[in-house]
Amino acid sequence: MRPYAILTLFCILMFAAIVGAQTAGVKPSAHIENIVRAGGNVTVSLTASTPFVNADNIYVLHIGNSEFSHYRLVGTSKQNSLVYNISEAAFREFAEGTPIYLTYGKVKKEGGRPLDELALDPKTRCWQVGTVSNIIDKK
Repeated sequence: MRPYAILTLFCILMFAAIVGAQTAGVKPSAHIENIVRAGGNVTVSLTASTPFVNADNIYVLHIGNSEFSHYRLVGTSKQNSLVYNISEAAFREFAEGTPIYLTYGKVKKEGGRPLDELALDPKTRCWQVGTVSNIIDKK
């Protein structure tokens, strides 16, 4: 009976290792929760399938050729959002449908690859989170 217990334990451990290895390459998703106009600014709030990391690197929001690196991390360590404030005048300059990307750290300099290509790569910390819309929620 002892060899069966060892074999069973071995099979369980191998199954866990294989499943863990397959899911380790899955990049968490991130998306725009809302875009709100408030006091001359446009607030862009982002959420993700896993909490945003609060560490040494910063998150950069890319819209067209513009980059925004000033944000607030709102919420708890288990569920949080990134909130960017962009002037309404600057936001109006972006064309309808312009892709919006989020990067963490120095992702953009990886071999000069464009953000749309980096966002598809599960090994990079780059996400396409949405597109510019001229329809902004009002609060």
